[in-house]
Amino acid sequence: MKSILFLSFASLILANPTESPGLCPAVDGQTISNANSAFYTVKCASDSWQGAYGSVDVASSYLGCLNLCDSHATTDGCGGFVYVGGVNGTGAGRCWLKTSLGVMKSAPLNYIAATRVAKTTSAASTLSTVAKSTTTTTTPITTTTTTTSSTTPHPTTTTLHTTSSPTSTSTTTTSHSPTPTPFLSCPSSNGETYTTPSGASFIIECSTDHFGGDFSRVATSDLASCINTCATTPSCVDVSLSAGWCYLKNSLGFASVNTNVWGARLVQK
Repeated sequence: MKSILFLSFASLILANPTESPGLCPAVDGQTISNANSAFYTVKCASDSWQGAYGSVDVASSYLGCLNLCDSHATTDGCGGFVYVGGVNGTGAGRCWLKTSLGVMKSAPLNYIAATRVAKTTSAASTLSTVAKSTTTTTTPITTTTTTTSSTTPHPTTTTLHTTSSPTSTSTTTTSHSPTPTPFLSCPSSNGETYTTPSGASFIIECSTDHFGGDFSRVATSDLASCINTCATTPSCVDVSLSAGWCYLKNSLGFASVNTNVWGARLVQK
């Protein structure tokens, strides 16, 4: 009886219909595979604002992103993607490849997020896995680099004394430190207009993220530095600062509330 139950359970795994996946919303929450790709857990109408390191266009549907992420898994550590294209994942679109996805956020129906969970499993290895009940857990490693700069806002005074007989001369030289960059933070800076050293003006939008438009990112935890980078980058019109990454955007999608994002929108360049 135990052998019969074991074989039935193994057969159920091997006949998993998710190896021939469909479109959203039917695959929402399922773990799927496409054309011998690794397995991915899919979340329809969802987005992630962390871990992006590159993007590649696909011609037919979100399923092409699975194989693209596989091809970058060894070289770039691809751990998932966000597809932005046709409604429910059909049609041409762009795969935003990510090292990790973190907490998913609600998004329009043309967004699909997926996390890479395992390599493809053959019939023999599946039976072996069931028999041995072996579980392998991969823990992503996150490295955070924090740079702290200290600026002295007060002038430094140096007094030089020259003495000769019978008179003495006293000379005082005063030097001023450069004007420090304004400190921006949320929610205290929300709604303020910040002018960058290059003369561009941005409105601070705390807890606001505009969908789409991401074309580059820079590692920083300082909102002013993030905005200054955008001001000197051609076509950049908006930024989203989250989890130590400054995401540069070349277009403004609709705004959504995200308490993990400090945003800023260009108003004059």
